[in-house]
Amino acid sequence: MNNQCPICSKNCLLSNLQCEKGQKYFQQDLTNKLIKCGHILTHKTGKKRSQENILEILLKHKEISQRELQEILDIEAGSMSEIIAKLEQREYIKRYKDERDKRRYIISLTKKGYEKITNKKTNDEDMFDMLSTEEQIQLNDMLNTLLKEWYIRHMKYQK
Repeated sequence: MNNQCPICSKNCLLSNLQCEKGQKYFQQDLTNKLIKCGHILTHKTGKKRSQENILEILLKHKEISQRELQEILDIEAGSMSEIIAKLEQREYIKRYKDERDKRRYIISLTKKGYEKITNKKTNDEDMFDMLSTEEQIQLNDMLNTLLKEWYIRHMKYQK
């Protein structure tokens, strides 16, 4: 990793920036990296999380109706259908009509879905396992400092 400022010809170290352009560049770079981290966290813990939730529920229930699954997750029918279609396309689940009630769909895990959900790391393990315990503590301390100050500066009118 290059620790020199790429902006000017002084070749300053990032730890000792000599010009205002370099300082602004470094702050913008930090902001951009935090935005990218936010995007990854949202993707990992948000949108895809519903798919993981469905696989976890199916692991416990073996099979369940689409309506029951929708009620457990408290999501709209259209969203449910979209998520189910994606999981079906990836061959993590199978969906078939209920023999007793042809209006109902039953959903169950496939072998591939079972392997996916039983072999996955938790979000927390997967997000931070590349950092040592000491680095995780340092990151936690830095994030606490940022959040505390940002809350004071930017959220003081929101309670």
